[in-house]
Amino acid sequence: MGWPRTSISQAIKLHTKTKNNTNIKFVFGVEAYWVKDRHEEDKSNCHIIILARNDNGRKAINKIISIANKDGYYYRPRIDLELLEMLPGEDVMITTACIAFWNKYEDVDNIVEYLANRFKYFYLEVQSHNTNSQKELNKHIIEMHNELNIPIIAGVDSHVIFESQMADRDDLLESAHISYEDEDGWYMDYPSTEVIIKRFQEQGVLSDEEILRAIMNTNIFVSEFEEITLDRNFKIPTIYPNSTEKEKIKIFKDIINK
Repeated sequence: MGWPRTSISQAIKLHTKTKNNTNIKFVFGVEAYWVKDRHEEDKSNCHIIILARNDNGRKAINKIISIANKDGYYYRPRIDLELLEMLPGEDVMITTACIAFWNKYEDVDNIVEYLANRFKYFYLEVQSHNTNSQKELNKHIIEMHNELNIPIIAGVDSHVIFESQMADRDDLLESAHISYEDEDGWYMDYPSTEVIIKRFQEQGVLSDEEILRAIMNTNIFVSEFEEITLDRNFKIPTIYPNSTEKEKIKIFKDIINK
């Protein structure tokens, strides 16, 4: 899940749809915006991926998201290094997401090194887009990988499953008045292993051994993630315990009208 596009209620719906499907594994997480200090008027809004390895991780992620929406909101809810420090070091997995993780702070390499030391499951994410900016970033990531021994992981920036769905996606963005910068050379489908290997090879940055290692590291979702169960058997307390459901609806309507 990611904000602001996916809510907790949608996560519950996804969990319900996948829990009886042995071919799909439900993973709870967020693609969040991060800044150094959420209390500053900083519009950097870098991207970061935070995923729950178990239920304790899920609760911790929910907690920092809640805090970010209350006192980290500046145009968008933002987490910061203080909130990341609140996450349990072995119960979440973090990756550097897309290119938007890297391009705001001059000392971002120091932040990456800090996060890699803080979290047991921290990965440098490489992507296969055929753009100069992605190629240069992947070169830098491989240098950091070799120097600091931080593992790499293959990521995709999937907006659709099949390339043929891009027209529908563009129509959806236009109707929501959303536009992104030049997307030439970006792959936004969900490729097969064979396709992503070919794209990395055409990109020409990673060796075949590095490509395979980055892809194989995605198996962490099978080997290192516990099954998470979202319990829907809960009730929100009422402040009108002596009112009927019909009376509560009337009170609610009266408040809205007022």
